[in-house]
Amino acid sequence: RLPRDIMVFATANPEDYTNRGRIITPLKDRFGAQVRTHYPLDTAHERDIIESESVRFEDEGVKVCVPGFMSEIVAEISRQARRSGDVNQRSGVSVRLSISNDETLRSSALRRALTLNEDCASPRITDLPSLTSSMRGKIELESFEDGREDQVIEDLTKRAVSAVFSRTFPDGSLRDVVTQFESGAVATAGARVKSDDYTKLLESVPALKTAVDKLDTTGTDTETASAVEFVLEGLHLTRQLNRDVVDGGFSYRREPPPPEPSPERRLLLGEDTDDLRERLRRRRRQRRGDDF
Repeated sequence: RLPRDIMVFATANPEDYTNRGRIITPLKDRFGAQVRTHYPLDTAHERDIIESESVRFEDEGVKVCVPGFMSEIVAEISRQARRSGDVNQRSGVSVRLSISNDETLRSSALRRALTLNEDCASPRITDLPSLTSSMRGKIELESFEDGREDQVIEDLTKRAVSAVFSRTFPDGSLRDVVTQFESGAVATAGARVKSDDYTKLLESVPALKTAVDKLDTTGTDTETASAVEFVLEGLHLTRQLNRDVVDGGFSYRREPPPPEPSPERRLLLGEDTDDLRERLRRRRRQRRGDDF
């Protein structure tokens, strides 16, 4: 007998038990208890685990600040993966994916801050493509087509951004922003765009500033830049803004609404109402001079 007691903890995925180092029955019999657990049930719990377990990368003179909505997107990506039919759910999607994504996102923001000579860094939507490197190998797909993994990761990321945006801004709450873009406003976003350029953008699009002010940020240029990209990309993913790829970044705009068709055109399109026919009769009388 050893001079001191030893306690052994072992973990295993019950869905993946076969051919993965199964615990033999005699050894299993000597464990005092078997506990079945689950993945975090909501993004708040997942974010708590990310905060306590992820490694922080700080460079001298550069501080990394992650806005709440970006942290929620990281947790939401894992939640979307756990619901996706493209991902093998028997293998599961552990919180290690969220932790790795958080570290990668912070690293991408830090690299951009060093490149742009900024003393503070905040992850943006344009940093999300960097998560492809941390997600490969941590999710197991149902199919094994070449290039399929990167497409699934991109789709999961877009769905996560859209879900967080929809929870943050209910339908119709940003109609004023869309209206300003219909009037000709254009916004450019990208990894090479400096943070203070986003602050200047808010001066020309006041409705966008109102939307950004609703987000939980400290008001620094870097967090403002992150918030602007979140609002713009959310409006694009919910089909309220158009997005074009330009010079390594994105340009957001809004197609102006088409002009209202004439009464004659509306009749040709199959619309037939008493009001429409009355408007046609009135126009014909005006052309003949009957009303003058």
